[in-house]
Amino acid sequence: MRKSELIIDHIKDIPGLEMSLLPTPVHRLNNLSDRLKADIYCKRDDLTAFAFGGNKTRKLDYLVKDALVNGYDSLITFGAVQSNWCRITSIAGKVNGLDVFLVLEGIKPEKDTANLLLDKLAGADISFINSLERDDIIRQVEIKKQELEKAGRKPYYMPVGGSVAIGSVGYIRAMAEILEFSENSDVYFKNIIVASGSAGTQAGLVAGQVISGWKGSITGMAVSRARYEQEQNVFE
Repeated sequence: MRKSELIIDHIKDIPGLEMSLLPTPVHRLNNLSDRLKADIYCKRDDLTAFAFGGNKTRKLDYLVKDALVNGYDSLITFGAVQSNWCRITSIAGKVNGLDVFLVLEGIKPEKDTANLLLDKLAGADISFINSLERDDIIRQVEIKKQELEKAGRKPYYMPVGGSVAIGSVGYIRAMAEILEFSENSDVYFKNIIVASGSAGTQAGLVAGQVISGWKGSITGMAVSRARYEQEQNVFE
């Protein structure tokens, strides 16, 4: 069995939606490759398409399905005022018949623009907390969640970025796509480099590596935390 098939066989019984257009292409970056004298390729997850695309759609394919399967009637999460994660969550909820509740970090803007405007157009219920401290934000989300539960609702909580085990399945699948590209093109990668924020994307790739036995290296470029803290988040 090919390495990509080992991964797909491992996750085949985990239900997911098909909001994302997959597989996304892998493109050689010719100019950068020539300049650095190395073969550099890009996995084009900006082309997942749903709700303007990005890596979060892969996670929401599994998170939203999990919410639906287990009888939740709404989604609740948090992020920055112009969060891509919150934008895609708002639209995913709307498409799948789930109300969306967002707690956004910072002061409410005078005018709704960009992602915040799209959140509202998708019908998300939005509250703001004038703090960037993670503990304060999570406390506010928990208060909102308890209010909903007391009102008879069943909200499905997702941390920022959807970085929990079920969400990371989306990037286990992405690892299968990378390996399948290699198997079909004879382009075999030694290193994968990925931006690592809430850690779920990197964690999914690492899990796919473990399942498949791929011998390369996966390097996460931490965007907001010290190296040790981010390593712990990935392992968790």
